[in-house]
Amino acid sequence: MSCQIVPMVLSQSPQTSSVRVGFRSSQRITITLPFAIAHGLMQRSIHEGRSLSNLAAFLLEASLQPTSPCFSPGCLGASAKSQ
Repeated sequence: MSCQIVPMVLSQSPQTSSVRVGFRSSQRITITLPFAIAHGLMQRSIHEGRSLSNLAAFLLEASLQPTSPCFSPGCLGASAKSQ
């Protein structure tokens, strides 16, 4: 699976000369899925009346919750929550 994450940057306001920390906003990623998985996601998104992007984001977020059967202490979600 390939993944591209757009990094968060610090910016300096020209008007105030103070450094502002970039706020946490949505990040765009690109992944490659097997045909059957992509097809299943598309069918489910149509059935639920939501966009493919929204469904994928929901499922990924849910899988990173500590109560998820997919969650493990060493996964990315665990380290991201501790920051």
